Amino acid sequence: MNRTKILFGSLFLALGALPLHALETDLLFHLGNMDFAQSRSSTDAGFPGTLSAWGIDAAVSQKVGESVTATAAFTMDPVLRNTLAAKLRYNSTYFAIEGGPFFGVLNSGGTLLKTGLRASLTAQLPGVVFMTFDSGSTIGATLVQTGDYSEELSEIVAGFYVYNAICSLHLKQTAFTQKDNNGILKDSFREYSFQTDVFQKNVPYNVLLKFGYQLQSKYFDYTVPVTHTLASLVLAARVTVRMNNTMSLVTGFESNIYAFGLDALSGVTVSDKFLFRAQAGVNLTLDNLSTK
Repeated sequence: MNRTKILFGSLFLALGALPLHALETDLLFHLGNMDFAQSRSSTDAGFPGTLSAWGIDAAVSQKVGESVTATAAFTMDPVLRNTLAAKLRYNSTYFAIEGGPFFGVLNSGGTLLKTGLRASLTAQLPGVVFMTFDSGSTIGATLVQTGDYSEELSEIVAGFYVYNAICSLHLKQTAFTQKDNNGILKDSFREYSFQTDVFQKNVPYNVLLKFGYQLQSKYFDYTVPVTHTLASLVLAARVTVRMNNTMSLVTGFESNIYAFGLDALSGVTVSDKFLFRAQAGVNLTLDNLSTK
């Protein structure tokens, strides 16, 4: 049976079992051609710029106490593949703590379920500055059998508030390492970015702008080790429009300003290709829906 059907079927059954009171849901579709294809081989010499990354992200969250929120999420990431996560978040005036397990799901025929832990800590001076440290990794990093894999992610965010905007600096890293028939294959992604979330009171939309520098790599630790790396300067914008108290629509678009190859891709021409990532989705606050 198709793995994707099993995954989505399980997800929708889980969503249907949750109570609707005070429940918030997010559903986001995305596609693009800025990422390496998972099927890329060590002998590939160029960057085709074909549609190689697509997917769906879904999340449900619900307040379970005055300061505690529970969230379950499914994410399809070009690097980390398929992950399911469950986490609790505690908020106070000056700090927030979030953590819980996550699972790599149906990413390998040899390892159907991979368990990991993720936690984040935010320190904040409300309306002035904040800083977030987020980290997660799978348990048991030793890759012994074909199909074994590990997932790692981390992000550091430092931000400050200005009139009608939140500005923040981000350092984000993700990595997926797998043992295949030829050796070790590692996908990794690193991004340095500056983001500005622009909003205004009583205006039913906000705009998130991003300028960043990205490095994405595929490392083949085979008989002859080789690394393929693509570096990109990117601009991105995401618009959230609140249609009413129940529903908000989200659209986003990211494109490179300049891209170039490094390591084994040094000298490869990618300037003749239009590289992008696009997304569209919806946010529903089902508590508002149930009170109508």
